[in-house]
Amino acid sequence: MPLWGRMLRRSEDVTGYDRAVRLFDEGKYEMAITEFEAVLHHPRRSTLTDGLARFYLGEAHTALARQRAALAAPAEQAVLDKELAEEAATHLRQALSLHPQFADLHFRLGCALVALEQLDDARSAFGRALELNPNYADARRLYEATQVGQPEAEAALLQTPANRDDAIAMHSRLALNLYHKGEFEAAADSYRQALAIAPTYADLHNQLGVALHAADQDDEALAAFVRALQINPRYIEARLNLAIALRCLGREKEAREELERVLEFDPKNAAAREALS
Repeated sequence: MPLWGRMLRRSEDVTGYDRAVRLFDEGKYEMAITEFEAVLHHPRRSTLTDGLARFYLGEAHTALARQRAALAAPAEQAVLDKELAEEAATHLRQALSLHPQFADLHFRLGCALVALEQLDDARSAFGRALELNPNYADARRLYEATQVGQPEAEAALLQTPANRDDAIAMHSRLALNLYHKGEFEAAADSYRQALAIAPTYADLHNQLGVALHAADQDDEALAAFVRALQINPRYIEARLNLAIALRCLGREKEAREELERVLEFDPKNAAAREALS
């Protein structure tokens, strides 16, 4: 969750946004998507509302993709059911249109595309995941398998530890719920448990930083944002969060430098421009 979410809830009436978040928290992802899309089309939405709605919209599409993949591929089955795999790929592409810097989304899309026997596109997805995170071992293994052929790619897909992904999702989900309840230190502990399983996931380091900042553990929060950016220097949300955390600590010069770096990667970024004005 972006740091500016806390400021948003304190400063403006966002009834439509709050309703969408409640649906998301209840696991009603399809309804939440409809509500978040309505927020994005509201003529009076602020930059902050827009950024948060886009964040949650991507998360909702990702959650639906995970559900479809879980239904389509029992533990003993190497290949996803084609119809459900197509649904998973559709939701992942929607999520990537909002969060193209998430290596894990590219990886999941690649897995769905292997099931659809679209090896060239799958290889591209795994390659993009590796560009964002060169240490992504599963993405490298599947990228290499797609260079050989469909049977090898399916065999590699079967070896992907689905239970690990389920455990990461469980800890992340618990952390997000705890965060919404204001239990920030407990949320940070849950993110640490997820990171113990997946230490190279930049998004988990970013989310840990958000929880730590909310718990007034600013030095640890800064370290988490920096680690996220070491893994993926183009991670816009983490750099924005780092800038906001620096500003909260009175380190204005460093904060502005980070905001300017955001604009180097994304010249039209409204949040960075607003923060620099």
